Amino acid sequence: MFSIHLISSSSSLLILGTSLATYSAFRLVKLAVEHKKPVLMITTGPTRADPFMGNGLEKMDRVAGDVLGKYLDEAVKTSTGKEVEDVKRYLHTGVVKRPPEVEGPRAEG
Repeated sequence: MFSIHLISSSSSLLILGTSLATYSAFRLVKLAVEHKKPVLMITTGPTRADPFMGNGLEKMDRVAGDVLGKYLDEAVKTSTGKEVEDVKRYLHTGVVKRPPEVEGPRAEG
């Protein structure tokens, strides 16, 4: 599978805004941890990968969009081009819907 190859050949893994409720996503995190690759997860609430925390997985309990937005705000300050203008235009527009508060891992769809 291509996704397994990507994990195997990567140096690290960044995961944004998911509970990993589906096994197909969780197995990629599990594979990265098994291969001793650093994993950073930015999401809110419990996830299926929480047992890996401190064993290769670091987790920020933050809304992923907020973190990504702050990073992109800084990144586009010193960059130019059509792609940057597109990012600037869409960065703070659109509908933002917070997920409902639930107990345990959840699947977003």
